[in-house]
Amino acid sequence: MRSVASRLPMALLLGVLLAVAAVGLVAQALSHVGLPPFSVVVDGQDISAQFSLAGLDVADRLVAACMVLLVAVALVVFVPLMLVALLALLVLVIGGIVLATVGAPLLVVAAVLGLLLSPLIVGVLLLRWLLR
Repeated sequence: MRSVASRLPMALLLGVLLAVAAVGLVAQALSHVGLPPFSVVVDGQDISAQFSLAGLDVADRLVAACMVLLVAVALVVFVPLMLVALLALLVLVIGGIVLATVGAPLLVVAAVLGLLLSPLIVGVLLLRWLLR
């Protein structure tokens, strides 16, 4: 059986290859994006083409693809974590409310019963000790 440490370089290499492939695919997809659905005219010249991804060079498209991939990973990782954290906070708040409304009176009842039954409990324990 192989240890986790021996599998780590292969996992890292696979992760890097998948990241490079994903960035390449996103860059290729962004290269086919057309002109924006609006036109910007400055001093009588239409500069709408400057706002499209088709007007960017390859390096800028690659940076845009990396940013899109980074945002996607952040959404995939952080949104579920925040939802789980909110759910845990909700469970703690509801548990605290239930404990305060139901648990505190039950603890008071248990303490009173313990005080009232303590002579009987001590007597039973003493009798058990004596019979041994």
